[in-house]
Amino acid sequence: MNGIYYESDRNIIYVANADPNNFNVKSVAGNWDRSPDVLVWSNDGRVLYVAAPNLGRERIFPVPIDAGLDYKPSNITNEGVPAGMQVLANGDILVSDSRIWSSRDIYTVKPDGSATNVYFQANLVDAELAGLGPHDVSEFYFSSNSTETALQSWIVYPANFSADQTYPLAFLVHGGPQGGFYTPGARAGTTNSGWGQNLTDAVAGHWGDYPYWDLVYAWDYVHENLPYVDTSRGISAGASFGAYMNNWFQGHEMGRRFKALVSHDGVTNTLADYATEELWFINHDQDGIFTSPNETSTYYRWNPILFYENWATPHFVVHNDLDYRLPVSEGIMLFNMLQVKGVPTLGGISQDALNDPPMAAQEVAEEALAQLRNFTDRLNLHRQNIMDITSEKKVYRSTDLFA
Repeated sequence: MNGIYYESDRNIIYVANADPNNFNVKSVAGNWDRSPDVLVWSNDGRVLYVAAPNLGRERIFPVPIDAGLDYKPSNITNEGVPAGMQVLANGDILVSDSRIWSSRDIYTVKPDGSATNVYFQANLVDAELAGLGPHDVSEFYFSSNSTETALQSWIVYPANFSADQTYPLAFLVHGGPQGGFYTPGARAGTTNSGWGQNLTDAVAGHWGDYPYWDLVYAWDYVHENLPYVDTSRGISAGASFGAYMNNWFQGHEMGRRFKALVSHDGVTNTLADYATEELWFINHDQDGIFTSPNETSTYYRWNPILFYENWATPHFVVHNDLDYRLPVSEGIMLFNMLQVKGVPTLGGISQDALNDPPMAAQEVAEEALAQLRNFTDRLNLHRQNIMDITSEKKVYRSTDLFA
């Protein structure tokens, strides 16, 4: 990276001689507007095989080590996100990756991408993935008012899909904010990786406008062009930045387009963003240090609670005790503010999960899915709050959701 390290900065490949008297460090394809994150050497040491986010996937590219600044690599794989790769004795590349429809594929690919041999596909042997395949997924591109770049979203079809029927919408917003879904979801376009660094960086200082409008335009596209999607029966869900965006939705017109909102580990009060030890993160994403709690500051401008008077959509709140970037008080605040506003609310707290919850949080996740179904079906019943406390978790409930 050319600047001070940040998790979404563009990675650049450099090579050097193994000679302490003449390292001769130089960049390889230095102007390539992608951010490689995995690399392996070819057997003759003349080529690097690198994996990099690219147009909604993570693809493998061969890059000659003598490639000049303006060299543009071409991908030799298409779908999937490589978990690992290794060059074999015959020069083929052994790849292990995951896809939306398969948790693990193992195959080899020729150095020029001309042929592949598949050795394992999880969706063909795992009963829980049986029948899934590329036919269950598609994508669309749409325009937004934030960028001239066409933005992309995934569509994952329900079981036994028929275009002659209609289905409720699950509108998923990715976290980061920089990054993307390599699984189903809508994209906050000006935060995405894989479309060039300018698009990735654009979210800094713009949490509440660029990505918000990108998502509005994504929803508009679905509403206007996909007749099998019933947008009147939709929920929006997201974690981390995706949860922040749902909290932002809650105070804006976009929030009224959904039957319910779901926030997992999100920011509720951006003026409290310094309640973490990871100041490097928030200083970057708010485009500077905290200076003043007024309109001149992005910490103030993009604060969801400024629009509290508009909160009205039923909301499901999930938070984790061990997410130190996003303290648990943010989830408790969101839950309590929704409750005193009279908004139907369900909430849960896991005591042993991080920002990216491990399998230890599966119990909470399974309950969350079950209760979300109740949540969207039973929003007009009586409201009475109770709290269940066990040694493993605390769950805040509204009995109208469980009757």
